[in-house]
Amino acid sequence: MTPETKFRELERRAMVHLMRPLDARKVVEINRASLIVLIWRHPAFEPYQSWSLINGKAVREERWFVRRTTWEHSTDYARRGFAA
Repeated sequence: MTPETKFRELERRAMVHLMRPLDARKVVEINRASLIVLIWRHPAFEPYQSWSLINGKAVREERWFVRRTTWEHSTDYARRGFAA
């Protein structure tokens, strides 16, 4: 696998986590969660971030959560041996 292919795969996996906050490990237990809104921040030289507003049910009451997901791409690139 070439370094470019490894780089693209690393970025693809990170983007999946940023775009699908309901698939991330659950910090709190909620049922029937719905993604209400997803906001992106995708700067060139800073960590990528997404914020999501999530609505769901927890023990018979409605709950709202804000989840921030961050990918520090420069750190991951350095760990994988890519130039920062």
